[in-house]
Amino acid sequence: YMAGFPLGEKLDASINDGMMEVVLIKKFANIASLPQILNSYLAGDIADDENIFWCQTKNVRITTKKAVPWTIDGENAGRPKQVNISNIMHAIEIAAPEAATEQ
Repeated sequence: YMAGFPLGEKLDASINDGMMEVVLIKKFANIASLPQILNSYLAGDIADDENIFWCQTKNVRITTKKAVPWTIDGENAGRPKQVNISNIMHAIEIAAPEAATEQ
């Protein structure tokens, strides 16, 4: 799943493999092609759509020509021209009480 939508059976995606699924929509020629792109995404057929680039990686660097607004978990992160994103598997340890057993 990505953003709540299934990625489809053609893509080998897992939430616990330490990899990020990166989905980028290529610049399309006209707005008329947008419904096809969105339908491919929602149907989980992104591997077969030439307008969508998909890959799995542990690190990604995004560089833009102009500074763009950026958010991290919904919080303002400024207007960088470059961001580096890394998936650090098991970086957070969560402590929770053991569930009570019924007797």
